Amino acid sequence: MDKVVKLKIKKEIGNQKELSVIKLKGQLISKGYTEIIHFVEEDEQFYINAFTLASATRDVVHNFILDFITQENLDDTIVLYSNKMTK
Repeated sequence: MDKVVKLKIKKEIGNQKELSVIKLKGQLISKGYTEIIHFVEEDEQFYINAFTLASATRDVVHNFILDFITQENLDDTIVLYSNKMTK
């Protein structure tokens, strides 16, 4: 079963954090975890970026994202969510 991964990202961030967010999304695609990341506005303060992945890679992707958030000091910028996707 596929999983939906959602990243809740603050809209108002500085240039360096913006570059880090772009770098994270680029690495998710370049590592083959997803081919496309969809985004919508949640409200005036946040975007939601979402993508699907095979449930077998869930833990690897979660760990990668959490490590990236920590390394790039994005704890106050990104929140990670994940849900099962029904087919």
